[in-house]
Amino acid sequence: GFKEGSGTRSSLLWEVRRILTESLTEHRPLPQTLIMENVTQVHGSKNLVPWQKWLDFLHNIGYHSNYCDMNAKDYGIAQSRNRTIMVSRLNTDTDFIFPEKIPLVSRMKDYLESNVDDRYYLYSDKAKTLISNLVKEKKLNFEKESECVDKSVNYP
Repeated sequence: GFKEGSGTRSSLLWEVRRILTESLTEHRPLPQTLIMENVTQVHGSKNLVPWQKWLDFLHNIGYHSNYCDMNAKDYGIAQSRNRTIMVSRLNTDTDFIFPEKIPLVSRMKDYLESNVDDRYYLYSDKAKTLISNLVKEKKLNFEKESECVDKSVNYP
């Protein structure tokens, strides 16, 4: 998806290149800082060539880039989400220092409401059948199997 011209969301990076190039040719100032967030596969073996092309482009127009693979759960967020964060700063050769990890003290249930209006529940036999099958296949666990069949799936 990172390939130039692929039409995917990851290929939008090349639109950023176009904008930066237009700024240069029209003698407009470049942004002092660029921040990129993407999946960690953006610099994986499948994408090494376009990733290096992107880094080279930024370097050639004066940016010093640092990137780090980070997981939201390592920064106090109750979600496991691995992402690559890149910070590119114009006309500097100093490294950007990414924040230190902080302990996770909250869980997802700390963010959810205990009383949810019925309009946010999905009532359908199809949903109940799906959940029941997942429980039977031991892909979804409840303390009691009957709880699964009797409750609706909540999509707040």
